Amino acid sequence: MGADRKLIDFAFSPDQTRVAYCENSTRAEILMIRSGDRLVLETGSPQPDVVFSPEGTLLATGGYATKATLWNAKTGELVRNLDCGRNQGGLTPVFSPDGLTIAVGNRNSNTILFDVATGRRLWVLSKRETQGLAFHPSGRTLAVAYVDGSIRLWDTATGQLIAEQQKVAEEIYSLDWSPNGELLASAGLKGDICLWDEQLQLLHSLASSEWVISVKFSPDGTRLITAGGGQTKGEPRSVTIWGVPALPWRLGR
Repeated sequence: MGADRKLIDFAFSPDQTRVAYCENSTRAEILMIRSGDRLVLETGSPQPDVVFSPEGTLLATGGYATKATLWNAKTGELVRNLDCGRNQGGLTPVFSPDGLTIAVGNRNSNTILFDVATGRRLWVLSKRETQGLAFHPSGRTLAVAYVDGSIRLWDTATGQLIAEQQKVAEEIYSLDWSPNGELLASAGLKGDICLWDEQLQLLHSLASSEWVISVKFSPDGTRLITAGGGQTKGEPRSVTIWGVPALPWRLGR
């Protein structure tokens, strides 16, 4: 899958029978893995991100635009557009664990939470310029990374700020919660890979390369996988797997 394609994003459906992907264009595709059949989605948005809903019935696309879009993941039909305002930006949609809410980050504007069933806006979070989003496994908290290197935790029921950390790195690109929700990992530009608790208190930090664009926990939570390297084109880049020690533990132990 993806041979001879310059893919910039992909996502597998929860049942692993389909994979969605996109190149540096306005088109996204859904590939049926067993049959090889494809659905082509003309999103109208350059560099559309792709993400399946938890139950696999919807595919959300973002990209450089003023709207995110929900598609029927089995037929490719457009379900609804999500209006993200007048400021175009790199839109990054993320579903809540129960699939009832979708958060859409905007590289040039505010993060907005929508009701999936109706497309109604629930909350517009006050801070602008989002780089990465991650729902806590409970769905009650949304972690957001920002261009200015800060991280904030938001209450998804009220849209209110829970906690924040300023200038963790020059920029923060990526966040991920451990499967049990006890740890939040962050990574970005010219800063350590950090592990935080549910109140955004630092537990541990890992010295890393200057440019880490992605951080993910393994499904069992025992490993942390990061991707990055040198920021300048041509410098070495790699995927690194880290062991995650058991709690309780704190920075320096």
